[in-house]
Amino acid sequence: MAKKVVLRGMEIGKGRLRGLIWGVVLLCYSLLYNPLYAGAEICTEIDYNKPTIAAGWGHTVGLKEDGTVVAAGNHYYGQLNVSSWTNIKAIAAGEYHTVGLKKDGTVVAVGWNGSGQLDVSGWTNIKAIDAGEYHTVGLKEDGTVVAVGGDWWGQLNVSDWTNIKAISAGENHTVGLKEDGTVVTTGWANVSDWTNIKAIASMYHTVGLKE
Repeated sequence: MAKKVVLRGMEIGKGRLRGLIWGVVLLCYSLLYNPLYAGAEICTEIDYNKPTIAAGWGHTVGLKEDGTVVAAGNHYYGQLNVSSWTNIKAIAAGEYHTVGLKKDGTVVAVGWNGSGQLDVSGWTNIKAIDAGEYHTVGLKEDGTVVAVGGDWWGQLNVSDWTNIKAISAGENHTVGLKEDGTVVTTGWANVSDWTNIKAIASMYHTVGLKE
């Protein structure tokens, strides 16, 4: 005799229960990946401008639900000194430095500062951050961008950028995704012909996800 499971007062055979579970999984998948469905937020609330983990050259950083941060790995330059951080909502890891975006829009950073990549104490109204090899980039609430650190290839030349909705810092370049789906870069990169882009990433190379 097949075993049954009681669910909210109803007896359901294990086979049917398994089917019910898979049905919910498929529903969530459809909501997430089918653009015809609205309200996908019932299955996820991921904001890719607010990462919860980050990987540097030799260290790993994690953002906890309570706004504190943990880190492990290479500590030679103090890039793991994050135990005192609080009210953090996003993190980024460069080669030898770690950056945190606070809930009030300010930014903190620890690690090696030989190129000035930690000079973020005056930043305000920041909504996203990223860390390159030797530079740090911040996206402001008004869609403009700020950057500090090494500028050997012009990777800090972002002062004229506007209408930016996402940023990425590579080894020697900086990438910005504009509201219209086009991409701007400065430094050792050129993706000026890209269109219909909805996400970007970079390190030694640059990647764009198209609509």
